[in-house]
Amino acid sequence: MGGWVACKYFAEIFSGLEEYKVGSHFATPTRNLCHSVTTETPSLRTTPTAPGLPDSTPAECEVHSRGQCEKDMETRWFRIFKCGIHEIPKNIPANANTVNLEFNCFSSVPAGIFTHLTSCKKLYLNWNQISKVADGAFEGMVSLLELEIGHNLLSSVPVAALTGLHTLLSLDISDNRIQTLVYDQFHYVFQLQQLSLRNNLISKIELGAWRSLMSLTFLRMNQNLLTVLHSYIFTGLTKLNTLELTNNQIFHIEADAFFGLDELTELKLFSNQISVLDQRAFFGLWSLENLHLWNNNLTFLDQSLLFDIPRPLRIGLSAPFAPSNLDCSSLCWLRQEELDGTIRWFPNFGPVCSLGVTWENLTCINYQGMTHPLYDDLFQNRTALKTYNFPPTMHTVCEIGLCELLCSFPQSGARRQGAYLGP
Repeated sequence: MGGWVACKYFAEIFSGLEEYKVGSHFATPTRNLCHSVTTETPSLRTTPTAPGLPDSTPAECEVHSRGQCEKDMETRWFRIFKCGIHEIPKNIPANANTVNLEFNCFSSVPAGIFTHLTSCKKLYLNWNQISKVADGAFEGMVSLLELEIGHNLLSSVPVAALTGLHTLLSLDISDNRIQTLVYDQFHYVFQLQQLSLRNNLISKIELGAWRSLMSLTFLRMNQNLLTVLHSYIFTGLTKLNTLELTNNQIFHIEADAFFGLDELTELKLFSNQISVLDQRAFFGLWSLENLHLWNNNLTFLDQSLLFDIPRPLRIGLSAPFAPSNLDCSSLCWLRQEELDGTIRWFPNFGPVCSLGVTWENLTCINYQGMTHPLYDDLFQNRTALKTYNFPPTMHTVCEIGLCELLCSFPQSGARRQGAYLGP
């Protein structure tokens, strides 16, 4: 747009010149709806001065008397941006395929307000004051692919508002006040491929919250208040490729927490409070390629922790120049894998040892590695995996109706009658 422009709170309807009213502002129809007045970007942190705005209005929702109103016939883009309006316009052009209503003062999204936008593919409602989204608010948006409603005041996911959005592929509800994800939270948007819940207040995820999201490939949950990842908490996300859980308060990961994430290739857990990892914390991650663990409180890594993860595996274990409590004297197995090329480090995020030990000079005497007789077949030659009857001295997991899932290797397609959990 070439800088900031004065917003006249009206727009030209695509089909012709019509007067467009928002609030109490009128203007004579013109093709030059928003004339440029300055190239200086106004501050977002000054005190609101516009009539009718309460003193408590968040700074992000200020009215500056400058904003952007834009309508582009060629791209069918409709935009009322940083205009300080309090109600969503009712006469948005029906043939708009992108609608941007960011940086305004909407407190709610009423039912049926977008019913006529059957061609709209992208809707942006970020940076408002939205605390309520009515049931059926997006009804009629049968072509919608992308919905963003971040940087608002929502205290829960507006489940009933998502009815009918069967084509939605991307949903962003970041930077709100959501605290809990309940059972089958997203059953109306089962086609979702990308979901962002970043920077909320989520401290609890009910078992089965993701059960309808079998097409999801990307989940962003960083900057929340999670402390414990319970067993089977991500059940249902069978197509997930990337999971971001950074900058939470996670200190414990229960066994089988990530079970069912058969196609996960990237797991980000850095900047939490993890000190100890259960031996089966990463069980079931058959496709993992990248594991981010730096900026935690790890002191020890058990050899069996990464047993079921394919190689080569790239790991970020310690942050550069950050204090470390990692006891490297117990990590000869990891050092050997590094030398063998089965473990690789993210640049500058390799192990930083405590007690004055340096990783590069770590000396391991008489190290023999994993000695279990099934090690070679199960760990190094997964593609040639056979069916094994595990001896009674080994643990098996074929209970609570999960045998069909737990006792298989999705990567190779081979079946086994027990799941190896260590000697």
